[in-house]
Amino acid sequence: MIPTLAFGTYQLLDPNPIICALKHGCTHIDTAQIYRNENVVKHALKETGTIRENIFITTKIGPKNFGYELTTKSFLKHIEKMGLDYVDMCLLHFPEVSGLEDDDDETVLKAFERRKGAWRALEKLVDDGMIRNIGVSNYCVNHLEELFLYARIRPVLNQLEIHPYFSQRPLVEYCQNKGIMVQSYGGLHPLGLLSDPLLRKLSKKYKVDQAKIVHAWMKQCNILIVCQSINDDHIKSNLEETNIKLTNSDMDQIYRLNGNINLYWNAEDVPALTSLRSLKKRKY
Repeated sequence: MIPTLAFGTYQLLDPNPIICALKHGCTHIDTAQIYRNENVVKHALKETGTIRENIFITTKIGPKNFGYELTTKSFLKHIEKMGLDYVDMCLLHFPEVSGLEDDDDETVLKAFERRKGAWRALEKLVDDGMIRNIGVSNYCVNHLEELFLYARIRPVLNQLEIHPYFSQRPLVEYCQNKGIMVQSYGGLHPLGLLSDPLLRKLSKKYKVDQAKIVHAWMKQCNILIVCQSINDDHIKSNLEETNIKLTNSDMDQIYRLNGNINLYWNAEDVPALTSLRSLKKRKY
């Protein structure tokens, strides 16, 4: 089972926040190749004496490493740096393939082959026992439909930027209807979110801070959460279980805050094979 709450390590070059999270009961660490902080994660696990079987570790393959051979070699090097024999979850980080950003048919097809090769590599690594679960990150509907063309193992999870100002409700519901779990990142990051009048009002109503309101909203949407901080008190607070139950009216009000404010990766303009009429009927 995937722990509901993960501690994110984006841009962390100091192991102390991870150590703090682990000491406060964190059982899920989220990292990625492009974070380049394998030694930081390794140090934190060693420093806390964390038993490998008691921690769930998610990582991601960077777009420059898509393709069967590249994905396999880069993954093995990546987990070796972290001192790991396996990871619990590995995601393809973003559907756009580095160096293949154009949208002409030839380039789109090349990018498709690289994504397919990367997925095939993850499937083989699952077969070999080096990855327990595989999924994607920042994938839109068209990228998922492309993946379904060739996936022998279906994606377990899609990690997305989700917060009240960018709820991505249609995509979330699409994933959940397909049996794909959704995990949010950047949930507390939008400037001004935690001082939003609605969240402040709900904070007073439920006698918890605004971050807990956001986490409760996500929990009731059946969305897993990646949280991150370098402040010890915030780390401890973010990792505490949110037990409040928002009313349907409160949930709807939070949904209405959506303004499609996207802060991070946006794959809406990244073409997928399914977007090419001339290639839709090809068999892969």
